[in-house]
Amino acid sequence: MNDATARSAARAAEADWLRAAAAALAAEEVAPAHRRRLLAEARAVVVATQEDPEELFGAPEDWAAQACADAAEAGEPLTDARITTGADVLRVGFVLAGAGALLAFLLTLLKDGLTTDVSLGVLLVPPVVGVGGMGVLWGWERLQRHVPTVAAAGAAVCLAGALLAALAVLMVSVGDAGLAAGVSSFVWLGVAAVCGVLSWVAARLLPERDADQGLTPDSEEEWAARLAFLLRSRADVPEGRVGEIVAEARAHAADAGTTLAEEFGSPASYAARVPRDRVHRARTTAALTTVAAAAVVGAMVGVLVPKGEAQWWHWLVAAGTVAAAVLAWVDVRRAAAGRTDEGGQ
Repeated sequence: MNDATARSAARAAEADWLRAAAAALAAEEVAPAHRRRLLAEARAVVVATQEDPEELFGAPEDWAAQACADAAEAGEPLTDARITTGADVLRVGFVLAGAGALLAFLLTLLKDGLTTDVSLGVLLVPPVVGVGGMGVLWGWERLQRHVPTVAAAGAAVCLAGALLAALAVLMVSVGDAGLAAGVSSFVWLGVAAVCGVLSWVAARLLPERDADQGLTPDSEEEWAARLAFLLRSRADVPEGRVGEIVAEARAHAADAGTTLAEEFGSPASYAARVPRDRVHRARTTAALTTVAAAAVVGAMVGVLVPKGEAQWWHWLVAAGTVAAAVLAWVDVRRAAAGRTDEGGQ
């Protein structure tokens, strides 16, 4: 009985360690496939040795950090190098549209019951937002291959603004088209079904080209563009360093008289060797979160409160964004302290 209890406790401890290790790898943004592989390798060692994983590998966070460091030293990419494709814009966009239609169905049931007033303009909102939002993401990622992150972000904001303007024009021009009262709320399920079918058709008919930016391309320009995208998409490499790294790779290959692919392999393997600047990433996240919080609070104080339209959930959203900004700046201090500790060792 004691042996059985001990084995049960050991299995529970192993499961807890593996769960914590999986969470630590996810925090390091390790792609799911690599995450499963690393965990399977660790578990195989545990099974073979019959030792406690904590004794074999140490704390899950330390093991995950070491696994990422070993992969970086070997030039083995662990992160996802996939870029949004034109097929994704429609395939994923219509999935998001279907999810939006389902949400609209639930909200309509809660607000109006089984019947509601609906128009063509309202029914078109989920597809426009879903597909348009994915289009903005597609443009943002394509721009990251060639221009600094700030410029790409500015262009993405302009694209998002154009999407909102198009949505406003749509609502004004066809907002009353086909307006009907007493329509079944289940019409939203029909919209969701149509979006699901369109997503399925797009997945079958549209090819995916150059989805994996980590693969080795044929041309030098494409190799450099993919490396720049991989570094910028990580958000932990300062923009100045991105240009320097790409220029250094080009110069090194030119001095050696070889191509970038021959000298360094794939863009992903080269990018994997570039150290992460966690403080830079934390500061970028904190700055963006602060801007979002300021926008929400500004809308509350400048628009809703003067009009007397502020409701409890508006205040809840505002408090949540402010709390997120505060936590983001706390994470900056934590990242800076961690870098100081590493430098002192």
